[in-house]
Amino acid sequence: MIPGEPLTTPLTLFDDFERDDGRRRGHVSEFEFLNRSAWPACEKMRIALEDWFATYPDADKPGLRARFRKRDDNHESAMFELLLHQIFRQLNLAPQVHPQLPTGGGKPDFLITDRSGNSYYVEAKVAMGTASRVPPNDAREAEILDAIGEIVLDRPTDVVLNVTTTGELAGSQRRRPIQNQVRRWLTAVEPQEIPADGGAWHCPRLHICRGEWTLTLTAVRVAERKSRTPVIIFSGGGFPDYRIDTMLKSSIDEKARKYRPDHPLIVAIHARHATTGRGHYEDALFRAPLGRGRIPDAVWRLGSEPRYPYLHGVTFVGGFLPYGMAHTFARTYTKPSADGKLPEELLQLGSARVQDGQVIYENGLRLGEVLGLSEDWPGPAGMPSDSPLSTGDGEGVRG
Repeated sequence: MIPGEPLTTPLTLFDDFERDDGRRRGHVSEFEFLNRSAWPACEKMRIALEDWFATYPDADKPGLRARFRKRDDNHESAMFELLLHQIFRQLNLAPQVHPQLPTGGGKPDFLITDRSGNSYYVEAKVAMGTASRVPPNDAREAEILDAIGEIVLDRPTDVVLNVTTTGELAGSQRRRPIQNQVRRWLTAVEPQEIPADGGAWHCPRLHICRGEWTLTLTAVRVAERKSRTPVIIFSGGGFPDYRIDTMLKSSIDEKARKYRPDHPLIVAIHARHATTGRGHYEDALFRAPLGRGRIPDAVWRLGSEPRYPYLHGVTFVGGFLPYGMAHTFARTYTKPSADGKLPEELLQLGSARVQDGQVIYENGLRLGEVLGLSEDWPGPAGMPSDSPLSTGDGEGVRG
């Protein structure tokens, strides 16, 4: 160290203090919970995220950190970009953050380069990011959701529960009757009743009504986890299948039209909604008859003039970050009319391409394998039930 030179403290995502609180009480943001929790699995997640953040370019660290520590969708988008940067590094794709376009201005999220020297821009987007939150200003509703979390903790289940609410509570409610009602319903839910394709409207449901307020529990999936841990997803509202397709398409459109790059573009989508799967991805990307036809104007119009000629691929990542990363899978869909190939390194995560009117799927590595995470990461005990949990979507579990 040079005498007289000021000491510098490395920038970190999380605060440095002694933690002694392992539960999530009331409504706190995902960052606040991760930052405060003393639970060992949260410590493992903090360590991993800090390690990744240390490799992020110094010039871009302050902006990413500021967004990561927010309560809104900025946190999720920053988390996703940090994950992508680490994935690209592990795949030897030499990511550059916010490269300057040579013409037209603008800075895409990443520029990656494969082993052959071919470069691609990547734009990242979190789709339906707000679906994971409970209303922040309704302490009475948050109390009921905490009570539901407690029963799932007392009676572990492998059924993924999606919780949605409508209306407003007129006053405080007794916890015990609601807990008893949920217990009886959970006992009666048979995993075989849950559609494998994630069709939310055909899943077992429980409605709990209190005046103008309704809480709906939907058993959306059987979790494929090694340990029998409680899984619950708090959501702000339900999404019919066609709305999921439309929102995915809108997210891709937003990024695909943003720039006119000098290299091929890949759009990376983090699809957080619990029931999102292959069918939604196909319907958002491919115009009928390849898809099921709910979106007449999908991203790629087969057999006609291609839209977004510079958009060569879309990568979908399912699941809630960072809790389900060890078991989450990604998949990259190649544009049917694209000239050239996508990076082989990226396709190791899983790929899909159109051949003879059919989508051909190739499975790949789970993110845990790429990131060096053990299968039971972040810990064999599982998350506490009052944490924001998920195992990823149907595509994310195995694709």
